[in-house]
Amino acid sequence: MPNPFPIYFRIDTTIVDYCRTRIGFKYRLSPKAGIGFNDEMKRISCISIIDDDQLFQYSIKKVLQSTDIIDNILQFRDGEAALNYLLKNKDNAAMLPEIIFLDLHMPLMDGWEFLEEFTSNTAVAKKTTIYICTSSIDHTNQERFKSYNKLSGYIIKPIRKNEIYELLDNELNSSYAAISPNIVLG
Repeated sequence: MPNPFPIYFRIDTTIVDYCRTRIGFKYRLSPKAGIGFNDEMKRISCISIIDDDQLFQYSIKKVLQSTDIIDNILQFRDGEAALNYLLKNKDNAAMLPEIIFLDLHMPLMDGWEFLEEFTSNTAVAKKTTIYICTSSIDHTNQERFKSYNKLSGYIIKPIRKNEIYELLDNELNSSYAAISPNIVLG
């Protein structure tokens, strides 16, 4: 069956060249997924995507998998399911995500409600970096984002591959230089 989303996952040499020169990743071409990281790079044990949009989840998961540096990707369709998982595994740091991509508008429990519960529960055993991923350009959301000191970024959808690569590079190297203008860092 042909890939239903070919535009999102083609190998783009300009992106590879951009990442090699601008970001400093050591890339290799991976035969299975396209762009990947050098085996000598640090690894991320777990990333979570909390979003009700299946297309967004699918596309972000594919981009993350293409890096070959992430061991586990958790996906949740609403904040309540994610929060239940995190609280259930709060004492097992290996099961908790290092990075969360969080949508704001979801059924059952939206992103803001998730943040209220997650940040008020200090029992979670692992430091987690949280990026808000939303299609909303509402300034009240951006102002509310600034009131949470545990948030690392506010990303306006659609998110490009190079933006994901920049975020991963920043996480692995603790450097916030040369970040895309589509991303506001906390």
